[in-house]
Amino acid sequence: MISFLKGLLTSRGSDNEDRWVQLGSDGSWKYEVRKGTGGKKVHFYVTILETDHPDTASTTWKVELDVSCNNQHKSAIIPTGEQHEFSVDTNFWSDTTFNFHLTSQNGIGDANILVHIQTKSTS
Repeated sequence: MISFLKGLLTSRGSDNEDRWVQLGSDGSWKYEVRKGTGGKKVHFYVTILETDHPDTASTTWKVELDVSCNNQHKSAIIPTGEQHEFSVDTNFWSDTTFNFHLTSQNGIGDANILVHIQTKSTS
């Protein structure tokens, strides 16, 4: 699993991950994590680098980040190879749930493909 937010409470204050994920039968992938963030502003960066089907897979992606603190929702359509940043504020008194959702613009046409994704979070 991507651990893109695990570094929020470490002394280094950032987390980087580079891995392949498999899209589901609907052409999407989801990840959820709950973290105590200490009221910090969180910056989350995502880049879709490539797929295992470069000739047929989507070259654009819908990326969404839902944050339980103040019901924040961020979304964007990004092309393969472009880094996108989400910035959100968190509360100091409670854990925050982060839901990340990646969807191919081809939808079910990209069912079960592998996507190479890079993420980074800082606070």
